[in-house]
Amino acid sequence: MKSWITEQHSPTYWLATASVYQEAIQQLLSIDGATPLFDGKSYEVVMSLSPWLVPASSLAELHADTLNNGMILTSKAETNAVLAHLRSLLTAGLEGEEVLFRFYDPQVIMPMLALMNEMDRHALLGNLTSWSAVGSSENHESNIITYSNKSDLDFSVNKAPWWVIKAEHFEENQNIPQLAHHIERRLWATLPQVISKMSHPKKTFIEILQNAQEAHVNQTDAQLMLLATLIVSQSAPIETVSKALSLSWDEEKRLQVLVEEMV
Repeated sequence: MKSWITEQHSPTYWLATASVYQEAIQQLLSIDGATPLFDGKSYEVVMSLSPWLVPASSLAELHADTLNNGMILTSKAETNAVLAHLRSLLTAGLEGEEVLFRFYDPQVIMPMLALMNEMDRHALLGNLTSWSAVGSSENHESNIITYSNKSDLDFSVNKAPWWVIKAEHFEENQNIPQLAHHIERRLWATLPQVISKMSHPKKTFIEILQNAQEAHVNQTDAQLMLLATLIVSQSAPIETVSKALSLSWDEEKRLQVLVEEMV
């Protein structure tokens, strides 16, 4: 990822979840230009869970594994305009309700970008030129997946909330082995003390995700079922898992229900 970043011609940013950003802070102690996306009084209570936008130029010394757990955005717009656009996405419409949109989590947004039509993808990217993350092929070789904004329409920052999550954005026949690989890598980065107790984590994850898909369980619940299984089998505290993965309040409550159903 580092060498790829140096090849970009537009200003380049690293978008990271709260937990991944904390990994970076532990390695670098301070990061120039880092800005939280959560902003204003409505986010005061959950500021510790805020995702962060960081100029990629500030990350030269960051470990590659940590860098790869975030996403890379490029844009010709001013930084404040990029921040305004990303902040406008934090709240989205879903089935008539307003929800927190975890677009800053590669496990959430990258599968969605793959399913979007070109018009929706361009609308979501807004004033961004490209949106990239490290993925893996079926033979587990890492590669950079990039979605580019080819729209030539003038862009102006929307007022939140404006983005609507459509059913077709997350209904898919998942690449389950690839998803299991991403989840395993993420858990090794955030909960090594838990996943290290499992003998065959990826095999277990694939089985859980396949069963969920066959039962037509949505992707979010499928991954929460996986976490619930992990919690029950390894006697891990829900609060520990939730904090490490920066789950929302709704996700933590849903996870608690799933755990109780399994006990």
